[in-house]
Amino acid sequence: MGLDLSTVVKASLKTFVRTQTFHVEHAPRMTPYLEDIIAHARADFRAGKNISPSFDNTKDAIAWLKKHAK
Repeated sequence: MGLDLSTVVKASLKTFVRTQTFHVEHAPRMTPYLEDIIAHARADFRAGKNISPSFDNTKDAIAWLKKHAK
């Protein structure tokens, strides 16, 4: 953003004095590897691949997993 640290601190302090609140934010970023995995999962979902049905109980879920294990 082109701001030096003293400008950021001064602006933050002014906002703190004015609003009596302090906010710290961090926008995490995904790694390219994770973005690739998510892209593949979305493509599979759109194509109806690798999608399990919903289950009413764990017994049925485990049976389905055992049947479809690779």
